[in-house]
Amino acid sequence: MKRGKSMTNTGRWLIATALTASMLAGAIQPSAHADTALPCSPNGVTSADNALAALLNGRLDGALRGGVSGYQISCARVVVKTTQRRGLGLRAAAIAVTTAIVESRIQNLDYGDADSEGLFQQRPSMGWGTPEQVRDPVYATNKFLDYMVTNVPDWRTRSVGEVCQAVQRSAFPERYGYEAHDGAVVAQALFGGAAGYSGDFDGNGLTDFTVYRPTTGNWRILYNDGSTYTRPWGGSQGDQPVSGDFDGNGLADFTIYRPSTGNWHILHNDGSTYTRPWGGPGQLAVSGDYDGNGLTDFTTYTPHDGNWHILYNNGTQYHRQWGGNGHTPVAGDYDGNGLADFVTYTPHDGYWHILHNDGTQYHRQWGSPGDIPVAGDYNGNGLADFAVYRPTTQTIHILHNDGTTYTRQWGSPGDIPA
Repeated sequence: MKRGKSMTNTGRWLIATALTASMLAGAIQPSAHADTALPCSPNGVTSADNALAALLNGRLDGALRGGVSGYQISCARVVVKTTQRRGLGLRAAAIAVTTAIVESRIQNLDYGDADSEGLFQQRPSMGWGTPEQVRDPVYATNKFLDYMVTNVPDWRTRSVGEVCQAVQRSAFPERYGYEAHDGAVVAQALFGGAAGYSGDFDGNGLTDFTVYRPTTGNWRILYNDGSTYTRPWGGSQGDQPVSGDFDGNGLADFTIYRPSTGNWHILHNDGSTYTRPWGGPGQLAVSGDYDGNGLTDFTTYTPHDGNWHILYNNGTQYHRQWGGNGHTPVAGDYDGNGLADFVTYTPHDGYWHILHNDGTQYHRQWGSPGDIPVAGDYNGNGLADFAVYRPTTQTIHILHNDGTTYTRQWGSPGDIPA
């Protein structure tokens, strides 16, 4: 049957169910020993994984419809993070996740058809690696991506299903196309949670501690492994530093918003630059991915009326009121759905005011007078943390989603968080 635009979600689900049955019958053949789904992350399944699984269950319409688990999300998270660390974009992550849905239902299996194992059901006898290697989610993802970028030169423009088949060379090529929608949904949710606002400059999935020195235009980064990096970008009076992933490669770019001209000046990781007008005097820059496409949107906030002005990457605009005079805008994905929420912080009382994308609200106190709110995911669980930078001591104070706290010193007098 040829897939058409008029096909309903129910029709896709029925087809996907039938294809899954054939997959289980013809691809993943249980072995004689005790079959096991091995852990994908050394941290196990987190509360963020379970929360995102519950959220996505209402959005998936293929083989995982209504049944995706926190464990499967933890495996997909490794696939997406590994893709981002290579500097590959959202499309590459969606292709890899789609393949894992078809091959293993995003489970790190120690069995399969013939000698196939792991997330991608790679066969050691066919040169994919040792049994131990193909059961390593990071290795397996890299091996998949290696083959794709080397042997499928048109992977950026070819259909997702065709790219998956070109790598896997399956006896059931039609399966991949039917799972491409869900692969994109899962990848977007995880890619958007990690990129767009997080200030992750090395692609390890964790926000780095970053400050900007207005007097010199220097960015000073403290990576999670303790190493440091300094880079000049900016330096004009009134420049506002912004950390965002504007090209979708999984790495934060060095970005300056200049209110005097309304221009955004971006220094990408490959050394290329880009300038885009959006905003003007009196507006504050905000870094966030509001449509879940894995790219930071150009967003400004007008403090006197609390209006948000978003320029999406496709050129469309969106305007929303949230906040008011004296509020500081913050961008972060606080519910793990892959979309930045509208967040403001009131410096006089340290309260965070969150408007989620579904219209619900949440308010939380964290901070002291004079603190500056900082958006980021500092523990890599896919949820933005409540974090403030205290200029008087140059310390960052983090309240994680599980209630634990962390304090780190970074910066010098006069620095501002980026």
